[in-house]
Amino acid sequence: MNQPNNKSFQLNILSVDDEPDMELLISQIFRSEIRSNKYRFFFASNGLIALEKLQSNPEINLLLVDINMPVMDGLTLLKSVVAQNNPLLKVVIISAYGDMDNIRQAMNLGAYDFVTKPIDFSDLKLTIDKAETEIHYLLRKQKQSQRLKTLEADVQAGAIIQNSLLPDLDLIRKRFPTLQIADLYSPAKTVGGDFYDIFVLPDGKLGVIVADVSGKGIPAAAFMLICHTATTIFANQNSNPSRIFSKVNSYLVAHNSQSMFVTALLMIFDIENKKLFISNAGHNKPFIVDNQNVVEMNLPSNVVLGIIPDYDFEDVEMDFEPNQTFFLYTDGLSDAVDKNGNIFGIDRIHLCLESCKNLPVYQLVNTLKTEVDNFSAGLEPFDDITLVGLRFEH
Repeated sequence: MNQPNNKSFQLNILSVDDEPDMELLISQIFRSEIRSNKYRFFFASNGLIALEKLQSNPEINLLLVDINMPVMDGLTLLKSVVAQNNPLLKVVIISAYGDMDNIRQAMNLGAYDFVTKPIDFSDLKLTIDKAETEIHYLLRKQKQSQRLKTLEADVQAGAIIQNSLLPDLDLIRKRFPTLQIADLYSPAKTVGGDFYDIFVLPDGKLGVIVADVSGKGIPAAAFMLICHTATTIFANQNSNPSRIFSKVNSYLVAHNSQSMFVTALLMIFDIENKKLFISNAGHNKPFIVDNQNVVEMNLPSNVVLGIIPDYDFEDVEMDFEPNQTFFLYTDGLSDAVDKNGNIFGIDRIHLCLESCKNLPVYQLVNTLKTEVDNFSAGLEPFDDITLVGLRFEH
């Protein structure tokens, strides 16, 4: 299991409001967070000054913007900030409840959220905390992408970077408190070709991808890093899995000098509406587990990623129910062999899931890994194994 990232993170906030008492009020309300260096505040009395503050303080992550201000109003400022196309810079609009037309316009322009006046500071604190979680997550992803550009093709560096790409489940659980989630990644070599990620999309949906690159060792790991980065970039532009795969596929085809390919399964959960969108690029079909049944999902299988240009991927939309468990895996599990050459196979996966369908998700995942380890006892692992289980409790 991957370990949470415990490094401290300071949120830099610019309050843009022409009310003279706002700076004093915010400094008093958030004095504890300011003292502990959790928050650092900057202040501006209109949009023009705010743009100057942003120019001289690029570390600012979050703007709290009043709509009605002199010199430059909040909507004009919002347009300028959105035009910077910086996913690490969020704007929360603050305005009177009776100004809902402007608030609606602000949300359409790309505001992250809004708070009405008179300000309920407990509500504002929740909004800031939500933004902090997302900015921290995006910042970590951005740093990982930057790190990929300077990757040295040696085994130890590859292993370190692969571990750094593992998702931070604590951040995901914080965003989705009803979610049970467990993961397990076991590379056959120091570096492997499997990858998976669990991430929040800009529209609030939850994305889960499990993938397997052809080949082994450093070449597979390098191609995996390219595929992971491309998936991260395109998933932040669109929340439709088939469109994400189409763009990732086009990118991989154009950067595939070694004729490698990737099997992948992408799930996008719309938690609010209990909808699930899935696209399968030649990957193992996932299982749905509940108190009564264990079912291998019947999905159309598109081609693998990285081989055929301009391929139109299909996806499936379905409803999902609370307390259903979704189990995803790579073929290192199903293709594992014992000393007599027998494969672990789909039937054993089904039986194992049946025997532990009422267990917490982390026990279900650990049980599968224990079963395949016992099955292959005494043999060196031939392929990477990745297991992911998730369940929304209600």
